[in-house]
Amino acid sequence: MNKLCYTSLMANYLFGRIKQLDVVWIFCGFLAFFVLSVIPQKLEFYSLQNAVVESLVERHAWGMQGASKSENENNWFFQNIETHTPQLVFVGDVYPYKNLWYPAKSYGPQYAGTLVYAFLYHILGLTFQSHYLLVSTILLIFTSFMLVSSGGTLTYMAAKYVTGNRLKALFVSISLVFGSLLTGGINIRNEETFGYWIFICVYALTFLPLKHKVWPIVLTLLLYYSVFSLPIVILLMPLGLFRIYQSGGKNVLKTFILTNILCIGTIFVHNFLIFGRFVFSNYTIGEELNPGYRLGQFAFSWPNWIEKLQFYFLNPQTSILTNYPLIILGFTGIWMSKQSTLTKLVTFATVLGFAFYITNIGELTGWVGFGSGRYML
Repeated sequence: MNKLCYTSLMANYLFGRIKQLDVVWIFCGFLAFFVLSVIPQKLEFYSLQNAVVESLVERHAWGMQGASKSENENNWFFQNIETHTPQLVFVGDVYPYKNLWYPAKSYGPQYAGTLVYAFLYHILGLTFQSHYLLVSTILLIFTSFMLVSSGGTLTYMAAKYVTGNRLKALFVSISLVFGSLLTGGINIRNEETFGYWIFICVYALTFLPLKHKVWPIVLTLLLYYSVFSLPIVILLMPLGLFRIYQSGGKNVLKTFILTNILCIGTIFVHNFLIFGRFVFSNYTIGEELNPGYRLGQFAFSWPNWIEKLQFYFLNPQTSILTNYPLIILGFTGIWMSKQSTLTKLVTFATVLGFAFYITNIGELTGWVGFGSGRYML
């Protein structure tokens, strides 16, 4: 009888511990799934990041020497003549600047990968050239996968706080992660990762009671890291900053302002050291040098607006409303939430302004997966 009671107490204790560690299990579950989904073809999307990481660690240089892959100097693809890694010879999304080639995307994810690669290179002796698949997979795990798994876990925490139910919270987190990042297949690119994370910052601030004075500092740093990694996400900055300030209250106004000044100053000085110019992003320079970057410039025209509206919202086969229906639940949830009317209006205005911009850039429509996972989120 005593043995039976002891077994029952142990079972209850272990079950209770498992329930308390649900956040850990959720994080490990997401991370394990993404790790098991790695295939060589997926790593090709990170060749540019890996090329920059290799150059930073092995040659201590931001720019890379090379030659255009074709006669068109603005075709974004170049031959990396400095690398000895076959997979990093031809990479895309670069532009020439003062006889060197620079990535067309900002340096946030590259620096994260550089920290990991520096450890592998200097401590373990692993290089892209000798162990490309292993090294690039490790970098992917400790950058994008860790970030997405953290965001998914944070979503679970917020959903559990709102619903009071672990199963419902798990459903919400899985739906958000797989409905936003994996549209069109299991593939997490840096653009989706940082667009997703900036959304998570706003989502968590809407629901989680993050009242400690350190949170505004941490979340502001994460916000700028996301924007620095994906420049177009700057359109979501007003909403992010509004929610961070609102969550911290007036008592953190001085700290909030100083943190923003520090972040902006760091980014401007960083780009000045590389390009000799005070610009917020290297993407700004790319717009000047490469005609293709005009796709990222706002230029309203009625025919273009109608085409984008038709593609993204009205066409049943390509509409984001049918391919990513969670957006309808998201809007409904925000409207039904207990947030102030001002918070709801700022949120809706930011999303509508973001959508208006996206549907009026360039002349190409793109794909719905591209829109829902990367931009429309």
